[in-house]
Amino acid sequence: MRVVLDTNIFVAGYFNKRSASARIIDLASDGKIEVAFSKIILKELRLILRNIGANQGYRDKIDDLVRMSKIVRPRHRFRLIKEDPEDNKFLDIAHAFGADYLITADRHLLGFKVHGKTRIIKPTEFKLPR
Repeated sequence: MRVVLDTNIFVAGYFNKRSASARIIDLASDGKIEVAFSKIILKELRLILRNIGANQGYRDKIDDLVRMSKIVRPRHRFRLIKEDPEDNKFLDIAHAFGADYLITADRHLLGFKVHGKTRIIKPTEFKLPR
């Protein structure tokens, strides 16, 4: 299963170790789901983790997850979200990766529900198929 994780998932996972976001990060770290990033998303993620004061152990865990993940270079830039154009980068990477899911807590992204073949869902809605 291919997923793209909004950076807000990593913030929620850091502050609440029992959250759906933390569970999703653990699934990715265990190789049970395939995650993709772009260079711009990685840059944002590292900045956010620094800004929230994430401890070294958590940053190391995320670095390990990134090493296991696919780095994708989007060829198409969507301009669908006018209210917060920075959110479009998640649609870009989901499209380029052929993601099954884009997991986010962002209302602008959640408003789409589907983008191409990618379902856009909240962390609490994500379930691994059995």
